[in-house]
Amino acid sequence: MRAKYEIKYFGIHDYVPDEIRKEQDFHREDFYRFPILKFLYINDSPTLAIVKTISGIAEMIKDELVLLDFERGDTGMPRWNRNIRFASDRLKKRGLIDTIDGKWVLTIKGTLFYIYAKEDYTVKVIENHQNKWICNFDDLYKRFFPFTEMTEEKLRVSLKKRTQDFSSVERIINLYKNIQVLGEQDLIELEGLIQGCHKLIDDEKKDVLSYTVHGLQQELFKDVSSN
Repeated sequence: MRAKYEIKYFGIHDYVPDEIRKEQDFHREDFYRFPILKFLYINDSPTLAIVKTISGIAEMIKDELVLLDFERGDTGMPRWNRNIRFASDRLKKRGLIDTIDGKWVLTIKGTLFYIYAKEDYTVKVIENHQNKWICNFDDLYKRFFPFTEMTEEKLRVSLKKRTQDFSSVERIINLYKNIQVLGEQDLIELEGLIQGCHKLIDDEKKDVLSYTVHGLQQELFKDVSSN
């Protein structure tokens, strides 16, 4: 039944009929966490304000959203906008993203977690469940922290898919294992090494947005993201 109400455009709906509510469910906050990490990883722009980031995330996942995600709340924002903001708060509390100079950025922890979890992250549709869209974000997070030998090996494999400099991979892992006691210079080195592994894979490349050419879809989100 989902396909019947699937929409490919962005708007705000003040009223969603009861018949639709019985046949579909909206995406909860946890659904948006990984898309936030992915968007920040592949669209690392020093001038991309939070409002534009939220719009870009929604543009990236628009084909997965359903009518209830566009329902307007008391604040005037559609549900997808509010839940992206809620998800960002959760990610900040876990130290995966931060706000610097008015923009969301991945932390070292968030970048490595994204690389680690990228291939194993899933969203499943479960019928007759309170939350039909179930993602495994929390399970992956629990596996990554604390940093076990199994986690270390999985991260090593994932990093090697993004660089041919395997010595850098080992250095990243060794530094990250001791991140709690690293000095400023070590942290700078770690950030530089991670940046050197910033090779996008095919499915990431297709989600890189061109802000200069497309004008972020002609500002489709202007009215709903500026609040």
